[in-house]
Amino acid sequence: MRRVTPDELLIVQCKNYEGSGYNTLKAKMRNEELVKIAARRPDRYVLVTSVDLTVAQKDELFSLLTPWVVSKKDIIGKTELCAKLASHDDVVRRHHKLWLTSVAVMEQIMLGAERVQTSADINRMQRKLDVYVETDALRRAVDILNSNKVVIISGEPGIGKSTLADMIMLDHIANLFQPAIIRSSLNEGRALAASGRPTIFYFDDFLGQTYLGDRPDFLGKREDADLVAFIEWVRHSEKHRFVLTTREHILTEALMRSERLRHADLNEDRCVITIKDLSRGQKARILYNHLEFSDLPVEYKTEILKDAFYLKVVDYEGFSPRVIQWLSSYNRLRSVPVERYQGHVEALMKNPLEIWRHAFEHELSQAAREILVVLYSFTYRAYVDDLKKCFDTFHSYTVRRLNERAKSGAFHSAMKELDGSFIIINKQNEVRFINPSIADYVATVLVDDQELIIDLFRSAIYFAQISSLLDSSAEDGPLSSAMPRISQNGELVASSFDRVLDTPQWRWFNVHGENVGYYVDMAYPDRLHALLTIEEYIPSVRAICDKALNIFSEKLGKFDIRLSQSRNVIKRIFAFGVDSRRASPVISAMNTCLVNAYSDDWLMMLDMREQVGQRFDECFPELDELFQYFLRTSLQDERESCDSVQNAAELLDTLERLLDHGADVPQEIKRVEALLADLEQREAAYYSDDTNDEFFGSSPEASIPATDDELRSMFGGLLH
Repeated sequence: MRRVTPDELLIVQCKNYEGSGYNTLKAKMRNEELVKIAARRPDRYVLVTSVDLTVAQKDELFSLLTPWVVSKKDIIGKTELCAKLASHDDVVRRHHKLWLTSVAVMEQIMLGAERVQTSADINRMQRKLDVYVETDALRRAVDILNSNKVVIISGEPGIGKSTLADMIMLDHIANLFQPAIIRSSLNEGRALAASGRPTIFYFDDFLGQTYLGDRPDFLGKREDADLVAFIEWVRHSEKHRFVLTTREHILTEALMRSERLRHADLNEDRCVITIKDLSRGQKARILYNHLEFSDLPVEYKTEILKDAFYLKVVDYEGFSPRVIQWLSSYNRLRSVPVERYQGHVEALMKNPLEIWRHAFEHELSQAAREILVVLYSFTYRAYVDDLKKCFDTFHSYTVRRLNERAKSGAFHSAMKELDGSFIIINKQNEVRFINPSIADYVATVLVDDQELIIDLFRSAIYFAQISSLLDSSAEDGPLSSAMPRISQNGELVASSFDRVLDTPQWRWFNVHGENVGYYVDMAYPDRLHALLTIEEYIPSVRAICDKALNIFSEKLGKFDIRLSQSRNVIKRIFAFGVDSRRASPVISAMNTCLVNAYSDDWLMMLDMREQVGQRFDECFPELDELFQYFLRTSLQDERESCDSVQNAAELLDTLERLLDHGADVPQEIKRVEALLADLEQREAAYYSDDTNDEFFGSSPEASIPATDDELRSMFGGLLH
């Protein structure tokens, strides 16, 4: 740091040689820095180092640096530096690494992790502290979170969304928040919050891994409604916080597809991070930190320094933290000779998917590659036993095509091979890609060898697998070039759908003493809607559509399916003109359902009537009479059954929208508003607020050097 005033030129230089020690520091100062200092001729020079200096060592440095140092107090070692920080708590709080790496804070973080058995997740977050570089995005995200209690961190792939969220999580845990890491179901978070403790909820990649088309069941399952209700609950709570991450283009598409998400004012919670958030100096620090704390042999680090190659990396248009993480990991570079390291890095910068190509083609067994292909078809997650069942069938087709012999135990050995490098497996035996970009790469593998897609149709064990493969093959999808090949196999697609038409939708687990259902397949209305859509470009599925229409009608007539859950199906039947013969069983079942319809069912029906018009009235001649009956009798029962802020808020929103349709509900709206206020007051009394709302993030590392000479000075200490 240099400060110039009319009376003085002051230079303060920081040297981190804690790992290499005093002798290396002294040699560096004598052989390199002293010449630079003399050239600038400061009135005062101050040296700050992480090395713990003895009195004799201070005397040596003072003698070496005279006359540029005014006194021995201008040589500040580790002990003096820690003492200064201890007396300036505001400085420590503004710089997250100083705060989060203190002994007391680290102990609190680990204690918080152990209480909810998430120590592995917290350990993973802590390992990022050494390499993390603070940017303006941290301040923006924290400001949103402190203001709204919810922040959605979105951005392009590999930009560091999850790492930013991890830093926010660690800070809240250190401030006595209970961590609740949600992997799939919001019920996981609700179960933890029942303890009454202030909780920081964390839902990484909450909309899925590639794009919303991969989860066509998201809207039909009412996951969007559940998410909106959960967000509203956190917003109105006194002490909870909610951090979510997603890719920006997925969030944009979700807002387009879901009316509930559009009405939830999520834009107010949105913190978009881009590569523009990183200054040149911050990019350099990200690269330096990853190299310094990496397991790379010194030969690779020397290659990065050769011809100042690091400057090219920092200034490359394709710079991203994910690529930097990869190029500094020796486990991922073992097969890359040192002399080819620079070329390998340049290839990664040009095409980040090359990260996975090299490992996929050169380091994985055939069985491991097949598991990744099969996992892609599940899109969001797969349970180990489901993955194995699908793999076994897929593997049999593959070895037959390659004229090979199936190997006993191939699945289990391949899973060990992938665990921790390409996939992660949680306590519920859920398997996911360790990084969303792996799915992006696997899509390129499927495009290059489209016979693999055909084998996936033959091997699928769930309806959602087939549906998502077709969604991905639609226009602008990652597999769009495979659609002609799929269309040629229409009968195979139809038979595959027929095989999985009625597979179970749920899988049940015991979570904190309660039975919690996890979705393993699409809801039935979504299956029918998918088939009706697919029928337009693959006519072979028409017979399966007719079969699905009859099953849907039976389930609707038995009240196994709610009308409000069937909005997309009903809209398609009426708006797209499904012929009367095929639609009549559905219309008959809908008329039966109206007697026991809820407020959101009626809202859906009135919305649909507005869109369809006369044909709708002809199909439902008693619609107005039954709606008035509902308002007189059933609405009161629905209101009285509301036992939470979430339920009351949902009912209030529905009634306000029914009012827009001309329903006579003003008095009922007042009653629900009073109920909601009472429930909020009771909840506020239950959750007393005794947490510290002072969070870090007020100033990014703006002083990181950025000129070529400054970067050369920074990287000059890498090998020490």
